[in-house]
Amino acid sequence: MNTLKKTAWLLITAALLALSACGGGAGASPTIDPGAVYTAAVETAYAQLTLTALAVTDTPAEPPTPTATLTPLITNTPLITDTPLITNTPFALTPIGPTQDLCDKFLFISDVTIPDGAIMGPGVTFEKTWRIQNTGPCTWDDGYVIVPGWGDMMSGPYIKKIPHDVKPGEMLDMSITLAAPTTPGEYFGAWRMQNDRGYPFGIALTVLIKVVNP
Repeated sequence: MNTLKKTAWLLITAALLALSACGGGAGASPTIDPGAVYTAAVETAYAQLTLTALAVTDTPAEPPTPTATLTPLITNTPLITDTPLITNTPFALTPIGPTQDLCDKFLFISDVTIPDGAIMGPGVTFEKTWRIQNTGPCTWDDGYVIVPGWGDMMSGPYIKKIPHDVKPGEMLDMSITLAAPTTPGEYFGAWRMQNDRGYPFGIALTVLIKVVNP
């Protein structure tokens, strides 16, 4: 039996003892109604039980212990960048320094052979020649070459030296050997002059052909 029940029984027992003490004798006080005494004892016991319950329930509960904050495993840092992995320059030249050296300049004069738009049979080998003029203050020596720029390489060389020295103001016929692709269609390639320090200079020298079946 818990404490609250014990308190109720003690109050009821005390009331009954008081009732029996007042029960007889000539000089006794007026008769007390036992039911009323019992009812009062019960009400007193329940009042005591109610006050005890209120005292228990009014006690504020301890605040919950905060749990540890979990650090998210995924951040807002994008995993994919905007940098393209594939470019439109299959064999583009990557210069080591400036793309234009003030000492090296040239003027395009003409296509000596195979003008742009020339028609070729599939797989035909041909020699493309450009005529240019050295318009800079420096002489071109055997360190000057022609290299692929972008577009279709057409089986051309990765590097070819100029055939002789070219002084300022002189002309140069620069030639490379190419081969038409075997599939019909239009093909374009661009080539660049490069000085003896590895810097490309001047405009692109182009090849544009149309391959058709015989």
